[in-house]
Amino acid sequence: MTPAPEPTHLEHGRPVAVLIKPYQRRKDLPPRRWPMPLIRDYAPVNVLIEREDGTRVVRPRRGLRRLDA
Repeated sequence: MTPAPEPTHLEHGRPVAVLIKPYQRRKDLPPRRWPMPLIRDYAPVNVLIEREDGTRVVRPRRGLRRLDA
């Protein structure tokens, strides 16, 4: 059995460990064109986290705060 990862972020003030996060740098996207400048290039970023009680949840990265910040 692998040891539990150390908490790296806060979710609602409670420490959680991010287990899987996506690689952010995509280079296969075409350049933006003028008629649609407000459409985002990427979908929302989801991460797999492990909470204090051991449950694992996939949730958006938005709302997580780093412990060292």
